Amino acid sequence: MSILGSWSRRTSLSPVSSAGLESRISASDFATLLATSLEQHGIRYCLLQGRDTLSDNGSNTVDLAVDQSNVARIFATFRDLRTSGWNPVIVDDGAPGRLSIQVPFVQAPAVRFLMVNFIFELPALAEASLADIMNSRRRMGTVWTASVEHELAYLLIKRELEAGPVPRFEPALQRLLAELGLSRARTIAEATLGKGCAAQLTQLYGSGPSADSLPFLSAAVRARHGFGSSVGWWRNVRCRSFRFLQRWLRPPGLFIVILGPDGVGKSTAVNQIVEALSGLFREHHTFHCRPFIVRRLKQVQRPIGFPHILPPRSSLASMLFLLAYFLDCWLGYLLHTRNCLCRSGLVIFDRYFADVLIDPERYRYGGPPWLPEFLCRFVPPANPLTLVLDADDDVIFGRKRELSPEELSYQREAYRRFAHGSTSTVIIDTGTNLERSRAKIVSVVLERLSQRTETRPLFLPFK
Repeated sequence: MSILGSWSRRTSLSPVSSAGLESRISASDFATLLATSLEQHGIRYCLLQGRDTLSDNGSNTVDLAVDQSNVARIFATFRDLRTSGWNPVIVDDGAPGRLSIQVPFVQAPAVRFLMVNFIFELPALAEASLADIMNSRRRMGTVWTASVEHELAYLLIKRELEAGPVPRFEPALQRLLAELGLSRARTIAEATLGKGCAAQLTQLYGSGPSADSLPFLSAAVRARHGFGSSVGWWRNVRCRSFRFLQRWLRPPGLFIVILGPDGVGKSTAVNQIVEALSGLFREHHTFHCRPFIVRRLKQVQRPIGFPHILPPRSSLASMLFLLAYFLDCWLGYLLHTRNCLCRSGLVIFDRYFADVLIDPERYRYGGPPWLPEFLCRFVPPANPLTLVLDADDDVIFGRKRELSPEELSYQREAYRRFAHGSTSTVIIDTGTNLERSRAKIVSVVLERLSQRTETRPLFLPFK
């Protein structure tokens, strides 16, 4: 049925194993794989922050210093992680001088993410260059780490530039001061922060109070590290301009369409995606059928329990309705959805324009079948991730009885033909095993996001 193949787009999805996702729960195992891959590709690196994280006992952030000449090889490491089933997701956080990924760990029933920052510039370390840090690095197990002195200096500056929350830095600071001793730690803090802050730092940690009372750096010290000078200001403006252009040309957000007959679990799938993965995005928006920018177009939903109760429109009225629907999709994309995607947002549609191809009666469409097939080729965006949910007839009837057995069988077959004709569509069984279907949905979305690590960004966040 050619009309069901018109949604086919450019991006293909490889098979995903939900069982594999459930087994990846150890940060230390990931650290071993990452360190091995970096060394195999000849990448010199140094762990600046995250020793506690990689032992499964710390926060969820790891910072690695990497030389800029190794940028292209970093993407080879991303491919290694994908081959091993880890699905790294590139995060566009707008920070200059670094490339960030998030790596998912499933700890049922939640999904935990480990942030890995590849630092290619060190503007915050006034007293140390990248070469100095690399030359003084030390090996701890399978991972190269910065010297204790450089780790302390980096952590102090990062705490200042991020301006908190302090408690997540406190365990590492306590450990570093214990390793160095207060005298040596004070010398490093003086070189990094200045004498006043250094004295308060060693006094506070030496006597035991919480680091919450440690003051942030003065404006003069912030300027020293690139945040008050004209050079630092111009550099940040330039990097942000490149980031804006890159986001517009390649939006970092994700557009998902969920299709399937009534009772298959589309609303549940929407909630599962938002609950498990919203942390990867700055914002999320959900829609039903269309954006509803064209307010005068009547709602496409039929009365609850009777999706096909109203008769089809005339041929002319159906064509006008479909053109208005098409216009609404475009206006919604240009005025709202595109901006959300450029801001690293998540957009989910429970049914979308392509649903007219499978179930025209729901939309009272009585026009020629070629028109929705033709328009569907131009509905934005160009390559949405489409999830077609399916389940046995008995399971669907147990949830909802809005469709006749004949209509349900027809729609299930039509959705399957539609999915097989599209390279960016995945069929997901949402039958009796709800936990397995949830894991499959999360795996498919992560796989789609992870595919972007195979493409180098248009602009890298460097000077």
